[in-house]
Amino acid sequence: MEGVRRWIGAHPTSRVQTSNRRPSSKVEKHQKTHQDPEHDHRSTEAIAKRLLDPIVSNEEKAEYQQYIEQCHFLLQAPPDEAEAADKELYEKFVGKAMGDVYDWSAEVPLNFYASYAEL
Repeated sequence: MEGVRRWIGAHPTSRVQTSNRRPSSKVEKHQKTHQDPEHDHRSTEAIAKRLLDPIVSNEEKAEYQQYIEQCHFLLQAPPDEAEAADKELYEKFVGKAMGDVYDWSAEVPLNFYASYAEL
């Protein structure tokens, strides 16, 4: 780094760097090239507005309603109507979503996980 400073100091520029441009013209040019966030759907402002005011289509609402009805059917169905494995799997995912079921098993000893964490 010291060598670079010496090299720059050995070759000073004799001219003074000045700008004849008006500062406002730069700002005006930037404002002209900048798109309005309403029209630029990729801008942060437009994305934030969409996320703060989400719109759910009727197709999605119908799909969600179908999942709710399926859940009620699986939970209230007699054992012979719903497959036991499907019902257990569904209950596991519902429990995980609610925070009741964890991804890890309590039966696995901690040294099993520690072997993966060691460097």
